[in-house]
Amino acid sequence: MTLKFAAPDSPYVFESTEGVDANDIFCKATPLDPHTLKEAVPLPNSAEPGYSAIYRNKTFPEALKWAFSPQLTTIYELYTNSFKCFSNNPALASREYNYETGESAPEYKSITYSELNKTRSALGAGLMYLLKSNPYKDSARYASHAKIDNHERDYRGYDSNNMSFVATLFSGNRAEWGIADVMTSMLSITNTALYDTLGPTTSQFILASTESPVVITSSDHIESLVKLKAENPQSLGQFIAIVSMDPLDLRGSSPRALKDQGLVAYAKEHNITVHDWNQVRQLGEIFPIDDLPPTTETVYTISFTSGTTGANPKGVILTHKIATSGITFVLSQFPQAPNGRPFLFLPLAHIYERQNFGVVLTAGFCAGFPRLHGTPLTLVEDLKLYKPTHMSNVPRVYSKFEAALRAATVEHPTSALKRSLFQKVIDTKIEKRRQHEVNGDSHLLYDHTVIRKLRASLGYDNMLYTVTGSAPISPSTIEFLQAALGVSLFQGYGLTESYAGITASVSNDSLGSCGAIGITGEIRVRELPEMGYHLDDPNGSSGELMLRGPQIFKSYFKNPEETAKSVSADGWFSTGDVARISKEGRIFIIDRVKNFFKLAQGEYVTPEKVENTYLSGNHLLTQAYVHGDSHRHFLVAVLGVDPQGILSFLAEKSGHSKASLRHKSPQEILEILNKREVRKQLLTVLNAGAYKKKALQGFERIHNIYLEFEPLTVERGVVTPTVKLKRPIAFKFFKKQIEAMYDEGSLLYDQSKISQLTQSISTKSESKDLKGLTLIAAHSHISGLGLDDQLQPKESAQGMVGQLKARKAAGVILKMVQAGRIAGRAVLVAGPPSTGKTAIAMGLSQTLGSEVPFTAISGSEIFSLDISKTESLTQAFRKSIGIRIKEETEIIEGEVVEIQIDRSITGGHKQGKLTIKTTDMETIYELGNKMIEGLTKEKVLAGDVVSIDKASGKISKLGRSFTRARDYDAMGPETKFVQCPEGELQKRKEVVHTVSLHEIDVINSRQQGFLALFSGDTGEIQAEVRDQINTKVAEWKEEGKAEIVPGVLFIDEVHMLDIECFSFINRALEDEFAPIVMMATNRGLSKIRGTNYKAPHGLPMDLLDRSIIIHTAPYSADEINTILSIRATEEEAELAPDALALLTKIGQETSLRYASNLIAVSQQIAVKRRSSTVELTDVKRAYMLFLDSDRSVQYVEEFSSQYLDDNGVAFTEKMETD
Repeated sequence: MTLKFAAPDSPYVFESTEGVDANDIFCKATPLDPHTLKEAVPLPNSAEPGYSAIYRNKTFPEALKWAFSPQLTTIYELYTNSFKCFSNNPALASREYNYETGESAPEYKSITYSELNKTRSALGAGLMYLLKSNPYKDSARYASHAKIDNHERDYRGYDSNNMSFVATLFSGNRAEWGIADVMTSMLSITNTALYDTLGPTTSQFILASTESPVVITSSDHIESLVKLKAENPQSLGQFIAIVSMDPLDLRGSSPRALKDQGLVAYAKEHNITVHDWNQVRQLGEIFPIDDLPPTTETVYTISFTSGTTGANPKGVILTHKIATSGITFVLSQFPQAPNGRPFLFLPLAHIYERQNFGVVLTAGFCAGFPRLHGTPLTLVEDLKLYKPTHMSNVPRVYSKFEAALRAATVEHPTSALKRSLFQKVIDTKIEKRRQHEVNGDSHLLYDHTVIRKLRASLGYDNMLYTVTGSAPISPSTIEFLQAALGVSLFQGYGLTESYAGITASVSNDSLGSCGAIGITGEIRVRELPEMGYHLDDPNGSSGELMLRGPQIFKSYFKNPEETAKSVSADGWFSTGDVARISKEGRIFIIDRVKNFFKLAQGEYVTPEKVENTYLSGNHLLTQAYVHGDSHRHFLVAVLGVDPQGILSFLAEKSGHSKASLRHKSPQEILEILNKREVRKQLLTVLNAGAYKKKALQGFERIHNIYLEFEPLTVERGVVTPTVKLKRPIAFKFFKKQIEAMYDEGSLLYDQSKISQLTQSISTKSESKDLKGLTLIAAHSHISGLGLDDQLQPKESAQGMVGQLKARKAAGVILKMVQAGRIAGRAVLVAGPPSTGKTAIAMGLSQTLGSEVPFTAISGSEIFSLDISKTESLTQAFRKSIGIRIKEETEIIEGEVVEIQIDRSITGGHKQGKLTIKTTDMETIYELGNKMIEGLTKEKVLAGDVVSIDKASGKISKLGRSFTRARDYDAMGPETKFVQCPEGELQKRKEVVHTVSLHEIDVINSRQQGFLALFSGDTGEIQAEVRDQINTKVAEWKEEGKAEIVPGVLFIDEVHMLDIECFSFINRALEDEFAPIVMMATNRGLSKIRGTNYKAPHGLPMDLLDRSIIIHTAPYSADEINTILSIRATEEEAELAPDALALLTKIGQETSLRYASNLIAVSQQIAVKRRSSTVELTDVKRAYMLFLDSDRSVQYVEEFSSQYLDDNGVAFTEKMETD
């Protein structure tokens, strides 16, 4: 018979399946058209105020489907069809378990559909016989017992309001669980499930509320079940029978037999009979009964959801119609093949795997079960033995697969060749898949070599596709696993209330979404303006996701209050998930209603998103609980770590030997892990891993962590049995640790330093609002020499005032420097104090620009360094020689996240950290003085996109990140916005750049290479290194690869050098690689240090003879007035005319420097009296409070008797001694 599609308004997919082979239905006619399945369409005129339009699958928009045909409307009919069509096919496969040794067989063995049918029939008949004849049954007292008596009479009338007695299933995944589930379905018996992690309180609640008389369980739970009744005899009085899935030895004398016999006796004491699986089967074979087919409204199961607030779980009533709808959805969506071998790893007690089990038996596949007492650690071994074709799992498992595969491939810890090879393979596969709608990533070479090995490593040899659900998963995880393993990873969405999956992404272009709603339901969203989710969102209507249709439950078991809260009068179920519906009708789950919090800076954080990103980006993590609140600026986390992986981390990163760690207890390991420095190291690694996922904003980074091996356990009550986090309870449990983390502060910053800048470094011109952070130096107002094109000095320009002859001379020097004709020359700028010598040097530097090296030192600092005087001068000379090179170089390019500067108490030595990111990663670099000066010079702020040359440390600001486009207070009218760079922070780029000889010296003399530039610690450099570099640079010059750029070395206070330094400078000026040496002094005829000879300016005559000397003269009153006005503007001080006049007079009579210093002091005095203008009285008061040098000398002379001399003796004491 040929399959025909039913009418558009029919609830069935096909008109009839009578006489049609099941393979033709489920492996040929389905899945339906993927081009229409992948999209949903809005129904015309279906939108209501506050609600979006209603969406249905594009395949069948006219009507919702709930069954394939009128012949396949219940679980009973689906399974009966399979028993007929697949009788000799394998149905259930397990590893046989040896109860004596506790080991599982090394291979899988299966039973056929025929054997399954016979077993479930005998089991059902035996169960009914035992229950009816149970000596503890009290039909007059317990309604469930009366229903046992009348079951065969009343089963046709059962529905949600009048269901059968409830049989309870309690074990891990195993074939017997599946057989018992089939058995209850074929006899119209409603079942429910317990599972290991529920705990006694919840188990008692479920047994009592369902009034379940029988539990079919594994033998390891018998004692706890009997104990539960012993402790709750009133509420569990109806519980009278246990069927053990494991064999019980009731006649032997072995320890195991005696234990079994003791359990039976213990149960009998509390009015419970115990029989094992084989006993029940044998009784059923003796007393057979016919099947008792359910109707569509018969309750198939009551599935209890895992509550996340600590309350009792809610029982979801799921009828045969709902279950059939769920199976119809899956088989209509996903590709199937004959003789499929799905693997059922997730707990069958939960609806996700329960739906899969129904699909397996409907399509005639063979279900593979994990070994008895298996764990996630034994999953891969089972997969390798079974070699499944399909598997559904949760994001946490796939994230672990991803982390393990990455560590072995693209993030291989030791082999750069492997990293490069695998990266090429993965990139190629990803790109090929993106070009196709479905699958499409096959590669003749890679699939039969690299990919085949990766598949085999996880037991994916025969895998056709996998499915993920129950929690968010990163799109990058999906893409990577699809590429690395050569299988599709479909993402779905569903809940217990929808009998698991009801949407699925089945095409490559829907990556990151949960796909469109299936053919068995319809959706809409409810606007949530208070959370910022609106129907008119340009990316698609956003709000709380609502479901309706034949696959959606109607009520909770004995809980009308919760039903009323969740289900509307017209059948819409409010999921509590926030979704966005794209223009293609696809669902993107983006949040949870009420499951978010706001940080103190106003940013909203969804903790599940952060947790899943960290888990999927770091193979070291097994659990994560992220916390934040509106009183805190950053996030903290309680993390579970992998025991083996963390030992390797400690050995590699924290200096602990593996041998020493192996002898430590778990508690001792945790003590090491929770030390501040170790947590800082680990957090750096975790943040880098998380940022590779491209899913987090800067404020979503974790700043402090508390570590355990398994902090989130059911026993602690902080997670549900399905490992869903109970956040309110988790907060109470870890409150002490959370408060300690906040008290400690962020691990990303050093809280103990005296000063830190958390957002930016800025000069005054960058932002008026950052006035408190401005760095105003003595010559920060200088921007050039103030010359026109003919080198004629302007009276006042570019911050320069007066000194016209000196500035013109400096202009001539400038042109000679630019022409490269003054290398090896010396220029001496001489003049009285406060006559602009340093200003001229700074103006020359600003005019030369950044391409010409300019190095400024003071004569006195040569004697205060940790290196020799000649080494210090050599480094200064070589810093002032540039090498212009065209080459392919490595740069660090990214968006600045944070800049932290720590200064010593004196304000001298500086160090800090630079946090920089791309869309793929984030790294923290240590900063030394050089890098800090570079950042300051470029006025770099958080949010700027910068490029740092690894070879030179040169910083270039490319623009401001688009993510900061709304930071109006941090940008000007000419601000250029650029995208945050993608990919790695470090990348290769062909550039023409200028580096100094000293920078080349450092890179070639330090193990850490360019990183030595960041630290600022260069030390002594061997002469042999410099000779080799000089030779190489000369070769580059000859070959045309490099050009020498003579720069300027400015030595202020040059008279402070001694004769040894002067001799060195004389010789150095003869060198081939010599810069222009510009010196400044305010001395007249004075002694040459290190000799007893006097000379003009304190310099030897032979050095003076080499020098071009520029003289500066004292400033006039008008020039002083102009300079002080410029300085006042630079320091944002408003001076009254008479105040400026007084400062000018003071500058004339004392010094310009002293008068300049009084500006800031006078301003503070004015502020104190709440005035924005500095008045005459303010300057007078400042003048009286702070002495100039002349008045200070006068004061010392007047009170000299009270001061100590060079020997520490006061003058008055000397008088008394004499």
